[in-house]
Amino acid sequence: LGTAAGTTGLAIARIDRVKAALDAGQPIMADDVTVSLAIPAWAKFTFPQQPVGAEEA
Repeated sequence: LGTAAGTTGLAIARIDRVKAALDAGQPIMADDVTVSLAIPAWAKFTFPQQPVGAEEA
């Protein structure tokens, strides 16, 4: 996690690994806290549409 203000934070995350974790039903963690991730509306990319396995990420 890069920056935090209250309950909102800014981080750099590999979207292929995030997608693989989501596809596997694993929570995304920052230390011992489960977090939710969102790609900003202004971004020109999205999460991959096809399922991604851990070995591919």
